[in-house]
Amino acid sequence: MFIRFILQVIIFWLIIYFINHLLLRFQTTRRSYIRLLRLFGCHVSIFNIGFYTTSFNRIFYQIGRRNPRLWKIWFTLGIFVAFITAICACLILIFLPLKYIYEFQRSTSSLTKNLSNVIENERDQLSIQPIIPGVNVPLEQLGHFFLALILCTIFHELGHAIAASVEQVRVNGCGYFLFIVYPGAYVDLNHEQIQMITAYRQLRIYCAGVFHNMVLVLIALIFLLINPFIIRHFYIEAATVYRVSKNSPIYNLLPSHSTIQFIDGCNVNTSNDWYQCLRLIKDRHPQQSSGYCLTQTEIQLLSNHIES
Repeated sequence: MFIRFILQVIIFWLIIYFINHLLLRFQTTRRSYIRLLRLFGCHVSIFNIGFYTTSFNRIFYQIGRRNPRLWKIWFTLGIFVAFITAICACLILIFLPLKYIYEFQRSTSSLTKNLSNVIENERDQLSIQPIIPGVNVPLEQLGHFFLALILCTIFHELGHAIAASVEQVRVNGCGYFLFIVYPGAYVDLNHEQIQMITAYRQLRIYCAGVFHNMVLVLIALIFLLINPFIIRHFYIEAATVYRVSKNSPIYNLLPSHSTIQFIDGCNVNTSNDWYQCLRLIKDRHPQQSSGYCLTQTEIQLLSNHIES
């Protein structure tokens, strides 16, 4: 799966580069193609395609000049948040290798025979891991991953652009790009004007991106916490059949996602009821270790009753 994904990425970029090369090579298409690239501020190179625009400059300026005093308080708070975040990040980067070395030495001293398992287990316990599509991120989740990455990047650069407008630093433009499979964005600020303002005002601009990302994380965390209370009004909680083994005699009779209503007369409404009923049955029959079996005829009759 991972190899196929790599091949698809390579083929995609080869097609992009080949089309770009052909359009620039022939005189009939060269002039109109260059005009189109300039119109969209587009540039194409090996494993990289990007766009640059000045269309949002006025929007950045209008947002930044609307109640600038409140914005300055907001971005001043961002300096302290970024400072605390930087300290926490440094402590984590120092603590994790030390913890890994300590756990590795302690484990290998007692489990020398299972060295490979120790390394794998300690690697899984690390709080920070590189994100590699197809390795530790399933390819089926790449859409969600890239959507989150794009939102974080846009929110990050929006913070820099608004902070620059508040500090009366000109935003020359902004751009977005795709490098191999990594989407990104940036804002082009006037560096001469940045050098002319005080260091404190520069910090407001530089820390705005990280601060906005932390705010975005906080918003996402709030939605994550209240999500169960929101979706409970649209769904019914119940114990359901997740999967039936192909070797089971009821494989073709009990469809997946069927709702479990009773276990040996014990009413089941939620997944917690499922475990509670199992505990009650076990306490009621402590010596019984077998399952509950039905004949093929009984299963067929029950299945027909459910379908009807």
